[in-house]
Amino acid sequence: YTGFDDYRVRDIMTTIPFTLRPTDTLEDAARLFLGRRIHRALVVEDGSLRGVITPFDLIGAVEW
Repeated sequence: YTGFDDYRVRDIMTTIPFTLRPTDTLEDAARLFLGRRIHRALVVEDGSLRGVITPFDLIGAVEW
């Protein structure tokens, strides 16, 4: 077993983040999550971070 002290964030981080635009559809987001098998994406507009979206956000947006 190797402890947490042996690693840094840079050792395990995703080097190319997955991004969406605020104007993308929820279907675009769902396709990204499923196609890339990821659990979060950065929402970027004009080079600035606007937020983070997760599959839980998509579920919450669906009216039952």
